[in-house]
Amino acid sequence: MNKFKFDFDYIKKNCNQKKFLKDIVDGNGDMFLNVMASCFDHDLNVINNDFVDYEKIADDYDDKKNQEFKLTINKSQFDGTLLPKLSDDFKLELHFDFGIQSYYIISSKIGKCYLYIYCERLSFFTEKFYNGRATTVYDKHGLTVNFVKTSLKKKLTMVQFFELIMEWDKKVGLFQKHAHEGYYTSTDGLDYYELYKKDTLKFLEKTPKKINKTFIFDDLVQNFDLKKFIECLDNQCEVKMTNPPHYKYMEGAKTVFPKIYEKPPDIYFDLLRSCVNKNMSFEKLRDDIYKSSGDLIHSLIESGKLLPGVSNNFQLVYNDFQDYFDNEFSHTYGFTIISSKINNNFYLSVEHDKDKIIGQEGMYYCMKRFEDKNSAIKFVKAENKNLKKYYKKFLK
Repeated sequence: MNKFKFDFDYIKKNCNQKKFLKDIVDGNGDMFLNVMASCFDHDLNVINNDFVDYEKIADDYDDKKNQEFKLTINKSQFDGTLLPKLSDDFKLELHFDFGIQSYYIISSKIGKCYLYIYCERLSFFTEKFYNGRATTVYDKHGLTVNFVKTSLKKKLTMVQFFELIMEWDKKVGLFQKHAHEGYYTSTDGLDYYELYKKDTLKFLEKTPKKINKTFIFDDLVQNFDLKKFIECLDNQCEVKMTNPPHYKYMEGAKTVFPKIYEKPPDIYFDLLRSCVNKNMSFEKLRDDIYKSSGDLIHSLIESGKLLPGVSNNFQLVYNDFQDYFDNEFSHTYGFTIISSKINNNFYLSVEHDKDKIIGQEGMYYCMKRFEDKNSAIKFVKAENKNLKKYYKKFLK
């Protein structure tokens, strides 16, 4: 029996585009649940001639073990990129991000229509602690609804689309409330309604710039230069770091990029640098992705899945976190071992957060390169043993 996989490439290969297009246009439930449902022949409840339990798969989608996958899907649903990723038939034409709601237009060549889609994430601006527990990135990006409002026959301009959104709100008596309370304001603070009232031409100039040219995590994947990044990792391994880490070991570090390591080497920043090209500066890529995908990046680093998420050259081998305490601060050490196919090496990354409770900036660097997995794991165990011995003296 074939097991259903919560993997985007797998779902893209097995989904029935005509079927889920019909289902979402009819407004039946969450869009991605319709996409998953289209992978099945419902007369027989099978995939590739094997019987499956669709209801169980729908339940498993909400299971904690699939939360990283669901987080990625939720973000794609909100920013309007889900359908274009599934098929070249779809194209994101227009998109408005109003913080907890988004509205977008997707064109379909097969359907010969323009889908007007609504998405809602009510917990996005929830306080850090809510109902007695910490608010997680999965809570913030959890979707309440995502569905097709209607199917349009003609393409709209940006102004026409914004007017359609306002007209819809007027019909249900929400326009005055939304306009007064700044409802039409983007996540990064652009008030579209105020811009619309002042100057239509200015609205047209600024809106596409804000909406269509903001880099997201997918831009890392699409522009990633593996050879360049491997060279960065190898150069980081030349920097003599110790645990506990200090910020003094930068002198004499060999780098591809001069003067990068004014601070300790950083895997994520080197990842960004390996994606830079004439159309993407390091600064804009860094700032845009922090705004659009900052929580996702943090989650991927903690789970050890950042590099495997960018390139299938990398595979997660080992991930372990330990907490230690001195007289003043808590210290969290995350050791992650990643294998690299291109050179058959294993890279040990270290994430170190000092007093993570109050959010002090930490370090994330590649400490050492190994030729085999066992040597890398043995080294990590020895490092943890040394750290335990080091911090033990503070407990006296």
